[in-house]
Amino acid sequence: MNNFDTWGNLRGEPLQHIEEAQGDNFIKVSIFQVGDLFAYGFQLKVGTVIRQQVANIGGAIYKSAGAAREAAGREVEAICAANKNSKKYFADFQNIRYNNYDLFGGVI
Repeated sequence: MNNFDTWGNLRGEPLQHIEEAQGDNFIKVSIFQVGDLFAYGFQLKVGTVIRQQVANIGGAIYKSAGAAREAAGREVEAICAANKNSKKYFADFQNIRYNNYDLFGGVI
């Protein structure tokens, strides 16, 4: 079980990182395991959008790492889709968009 701070943010080493960079743009998703449940956090800079979300024990918790990874991908896609500039750059991110087991080293 990962340690968490006084605000409930998960600390320590994540179970898995999913990272991809395209030029100056990048997306990094971290999957954390909390007991037998999973949570995610992410950092991204895509076009003009810069966001970060830390994994928190009070946030959404998933029953599998794959479910957490899919939810992170949907959230990142929704954030990028809301900005015209970021939307066109997001199309280049194949590892984040593509839901293939082999790309993520068994996380799904």
